[in-house]
Amino acid sequence: MTEASDDNVARTGRREFRDLVALAAPIMVVQIGMMSMGLVDTAMLGRVSSDDVAACGLGNSFSYLVANFCMGILFALDPILSQALGARDNEAFANGLRNGFVVALLLTIPGSVAWWFSGDVLHALEQPARLIPKAESYVRALIPSLFAFFGFIVLRISLQAMHRIRPLIVIILAANVANAVLDVALIEGKFGLPALGIVGCGIATTICRWAMFLGLAACAWPHLRPAILHRSSGLPSARALWRIVRYGVPIGLQLVVELGAFVVVMFRMGYLENPETAVAGHVIAINLAALSFMMPLGLSIAASVRVGWAVGEGDIERVRQRARIALVTGAAIMAVWGVFFWLTPAPLLRVFTDDPAVLTVALTLMPLAALFQIFDGLQVVAGGVLRGLGDTLLPALCHILGFWLLGLPVGRWLAFDRGLGPSGLWWGLVLGLVAVSIVLIWRMERCLRRNTIRRI
Repeated sequence: MTEASDDNVARTGRREFRDLVALAAPIMVVQIGMMSMGLVDTAMLGRVSSDDVAACGLGNSFSYLVANFCMGILFALDPILSQALGARDNEAFANGLRNGFVVALLLTIPGSVAWWFSGDVLHALEQPARLIPKAESYVRALIPSLFAFFGFIVLRISLQAMHRIRPLIVIILAANVANAVLDVALIEGKFGLPALGIVGCGIATTICRWAMFLGLAACAWPHLRPAILHRSSGLPSARALWRIVRYGVPIGLQLVVELGAFVVVMFRMGYLENPETAVAGHVIAINLAALSFMMPLGLSIAASVRVGWAVGEGDIERVRQRARIALVTGAAIMAVWGVFFWLTPAPLLRVFTDDPAVLTVALTLMPLAALFQIFDGLQVVAGGVLRGLGDTLLPALCHILGFWLLGLPVGRWLAFDRGLGPSGLWWGLVLGLVAVSIVLIWRMERCLRRNTIRRI
């Protein structure tokens, strides 16, 4: 009896793993496709000057801090929509989808205002003066894209909850081609267009974001039409919108705290000797680390959806199984990336720059990127599982403590007091990621020990 039961558990585990990978793999493709657009931007700007690469890094760091907080609020739709589908509650799904678009529109206003004043923020943070005008002009060129960016997120979360990923892949692949062509045309001044440099990069991104939003809306219409046209209660209520904000603000804080730690590290690079070189080397190395991060992030999104469905179905054993399979898979993926970064850093870095000084900085950082891969994968997958459970507050607090009260102070001490420079700042990031991953795994296991898990 025990042997038969073990065989059944093993078969169920293999099926759950296949189903997880079937959902996660295309989401990973989407994540890598979105990230590759940024890598192409960096590579194209690197052909113009290392200052443009550094300015783009500064501009993106600030703009993504703002956008990630807003995007985190929209990520509350992950458990809301997936749990509704798991419970076969079509009205809750329809209301969640429409409320998501309303929240996206409302978030566009403060987000645009914050982006407009990016130059003032960078001045207040005492970043390299010669980089700030370029960074500001780049961010301002992105302002018209903000609602398209948020609208794309709402559509994407909805399709992921429905396990409808093919439209996303088509749109992302097309956007990558369009972005490369627009970068060549607007950055370097090809096809009879003026060479706009970093501003051209921002314009290209804006055009691509609107094309992605409108293209995905067209592709998603057959799947989302029943929900959009569902005969549920009229206009969104303040209570329904507040539910998204209440669960989403901690997610937004978590994203800002984590990304903010990396941004602070980059800003502190500006206080080191040869700041432009340090910033450029950091930007290139962190872009490669961000590329690898797209895979466990895709797995995290899939885990959130799968766990959310099981919560909606009221199947606690399936919740536990899906969560643990996702965690082990994430660790395995990032172990492979760690070995890759450790063994082949130089060829990867030379794709982005031939500047010997910038390469030297980036080469000192890649072994540390290799070191934190597994911990980065564990923390993001555990966070995705907790999001699927509707547990969003403690992960945000965990990121604040791990990165801001532990990692960043230690990194500053190593970089400036102990003289380790860029490597010292990155050692702080490693320590923060280790601490966060341990606490989130503990929290996940504690939640999974419960006999019941309630829908949000």
